[in-house]
Amino acid sequence: MKQHGINIRFLAKPDKDTTTDVIDTIKNITGESSPVTINKAVRLYLRDEQKLKMSIARKGKNNGVDNHKSILTIDQVIEIKKRLKSGDRICDISRDLKIEKHNIKNIKYNNTWRHINI
Repeated sequence: MKQHGINIRFLAKPDKDTTTDVIDTIKNITGESSPVTINKAVRLYLRDEQKLKMSIARKGKNNGVDNHKSILTIDQVIEIKKRLKSGDRICDISRDLKIEKHNIKNIKYNNTWRHINI
C-alpha cells in the first residue's frame, strides 16, 4: 500500500489484538493522526491482502485443457505456436485448423496457453 509516497507493508493480516499496533505503525510512518486517513490506510491494506490471497489461490488452476471451457488440445496449441514461430499468418492457421482467429491471436500474444513453451 502506498500512502503519502511511503510503501507500507505488513507481514501478516492484523488481527484484533494487533490492530492498534498497525494503526500506530501507520501513524508513525505517515505522520497522520486523522482517524479517517488511518482507517482508509487499513482498509486499503486489507483489500490488497485479500486480492493477493485470491490470486495465489487461483494460480495454476484451470490452465489449458484443465479448464472446462477449453476449445483446443495441447497438440493443437503446440502446432499453432510452431507455425506462428515459423512465420505463418494467423488467417492461414485459422483456416487450416478450423479455429477462430481470436483464439490464435490470444496464443500469439500469450493471453492464453502461456504455460506451453516452444
